[in-house]
Amino acid sequence: MPGQENPRAGAADKAHKRGAEPLALLDFQLTMKNNIGKKHFSIAAYFSVALGCGALLAGCGSAPVASTNNSAAPNQVDTKSSGDAAKPGLRTLTTKLEFRPQPKEIVAGARSIWGLKVIDLKTQKGPADFKLSHEKLMHLIIVSKDLSWFNHVHPEFKGYGNFIIETVIPQAGDFKLYADYTPIRSTQEVAQKEFKVKLAAQNGMSHLPAAILVPDKAKNGWMTNNVNAHPESQPDAPGGTSYQVALMPMPAKGAQMKAGEPVMLHFQVRDASGKPVKDLQPYLGAMGHAVLISQDTNIYLHSHPVESSSSAAHAHADGDHAADKMNHGATSGAADVIFHTTFPTPGIYKVWGQFRHNDQIITASFVLNIAPGGAAKILQSANAIYFCEMHPEVTSTDPNARCPKCNMALIKKEAKEITKTKETHDH
Repeated sequence: MPGQENPRAGAADKAHKRGAEPLALLDFQLTMKNNIGKKHFSIAAYFSVALGCGALLAGCGSAPVASTNNSAAPNQVDTKSSGDAAKPGLRTLTTKLEFRPQPKEIVAGARSIWGLKVIDLKTQKGPADFKLSHEKLMHLIIVSKDLSWFNHVHPEFKGYGNFIIETVIPQAGDFKLYADYTPIRSTQEVAQKEFKVKLAAQNGMSHLPAAILVPDKAKNGWMTNNVNAHPESQPDAPGGTSYQVALMPMPAKGAQMKAGEPVMLHFQVRDASGKPVKDLQPYLGAMGHAVLISQDTNIYLHSHPVESSSSAAHAHADGDHAADKMNHGATSGAADVIFHTTFPTPGIYKVWGQFRHNDQIITASFVLNIAPGGAAKILQSANAIYFCEMHPEVTSTDPNARCPKCNMALIKKEAKEITKTKETHDH
């Protein structure tokens, strides 16, 4: 579904149209209370938005930017319904994202307030407003760098490029966020930031070992995971209803999934006994959402369903991908939700499917192995990639990063678009 212009006129936008002074300030205060053990404390974060220069301040001084890289990867757009599978491509960003958490050091298990500032690279100002995309002005995807933890949240817009959200990261380690937004007079962009979460010594937490991504294996065509539902944006909340979520990934003609070729991801939501759920609810204007991220976290895809009717689902299961049998844009409550996408590069990807039932969110993840295509187009980062000379497998988009194995500073390798043609042989 294409983004629509936000029907409300922002207060900052109205003031600008009336000829308000360019340095007029819009002030707001957010008071946050956190309870750690028996100690109670409050943090008051004061943000001032300069309407002319678009500066985001915390208190009386500017909070440091947590990561200086703007976008770590090709700016992958939504792979939305269009009859044919949308093909994501390389696109240079026209905005940059500043990420300013308060307090500046994010601690595992502690609440923090995040300020996110979108800045137009041409004007060096924050956009006055943004387009609605699936009921929100910004979709913020947060993952651990090993992809073991995932959250999908929606910061509140405060005018002129500024967003704010209060959140908790439950574990220490390296993380990455993907801010998905569309400025009012521009197209969709995805800005990425890497950041660290510190260990809180007093709460007894420890660093978790990095997860190893192992591709899921299908049984009778389906990969199946057991999950518990949770409130929106609270993936770690306990006590949710149990579900089974199954995934049948299907490229055209039943061949192996390959980079650069259309793929269909057929999800089926079932109750704990394995019976398909017949009354799924729309979630953010669609019957589901799918987020796909490459193992190195440099490729990000956000896909929305093309149909969810049972007849089309059966046609898909039978391998029939005829366009006239696909009910694109259907919003029925059937258990089957299907997405079109195209993986731009070969390798390991993790996909998260999100659905809504009984006013709770069902999030299920799967690991997929994408083979090289016959003429696979390898898309690398639109910006710089940094790597370790001693351990070249260690890469980052953070120019200040160091190798975790030898502690050497990573060096810059200019990213470019490379097209490789490989002959593949089936054995």
